Amino acid sequence: MSDKQQDLANNEKPIMKYDPMTGKPLMKYDPYTGKPLASSKKYLFLALAAFVVVALVVVIIVLLVGKKGDSKPNEKENTTYVINTYQKRNPVCVPDGFRLFVTSELAVLYDQNALAQEQGGDISIYPKGQKGFPYVSIVKEQGKFDPATAFDSWKEKLLSKSSDVTFSDVQYVKINGKTVYVVRATIKDGDDTLYADRFIEIYPDCCIRYTTASLKKGEIDGAVYDAIYSSALDIGAYVEERDGK
Repeated sequence: MSDKQQDLANNEKPIMKYDPMTGKPLMKYDPYTGKPLASSKKYLFLALAAFVVVALVVVIIVLLVGKKGDSKPNEKENTTYVINTYQKRNPVCVPDGFRLFVTSELAVLYDQNALAQEQGGDISIYPKGQKGFPYVSIVKEQGKFDPATAFDSWKEKLLSKSSDVTFSDVQYVKINGKTVYVVRATIKDGDDTLYADRFIEIYPDCCIRYTTASLKKGEIDGAVYDAIYSSALDIGAYVEERDGK
């Protein structure tokens, strides 16, 4: 150990270097090495800066992960849901290959080869032209609806008829500018399987509900798609007369 280091080691307090003009200490020195020490304020500043940098990195990672996990098409929406808006439009002609069915609350188009009837306020459409499976039932319901609970009574009804029922999560599809929520059910009865779907198209004070049933998976998809695409709360949305005829 050099004489300088020995002298410094014998001191109980660090050596201070003072500003000759102000008399304030400028720098502390390590009594063992003679090297200047950073002030406690500098250490505090460095520690605080390091904390801020780490916090920012964590926030960026969380934001990126959250963005990556944003909802995708057909994925259920958990805390918010879409309420459709309906604006009255000028009537359009019923296109070739379709027929118009109108009740006091709804207008809907269906394939010209299908059978459509009104039963207890519901519009029932049978794509094969006769009653039985498959079919789609359409009805307007008044009230406010939340996809998280709107399917509960339908699920309970199916479970009361069979204990072997599986349900999908609440999903959504977009058809003709509308957001429609859907739950799909598979019902087992021995060797037989019934496929049932419930679609709900939500408006501020009502919803249009579509219920399907079929013995073959996907058999009714075309008919329910046409119904959702064409359904209108304005019963004057379609006219059957065609220009020039």
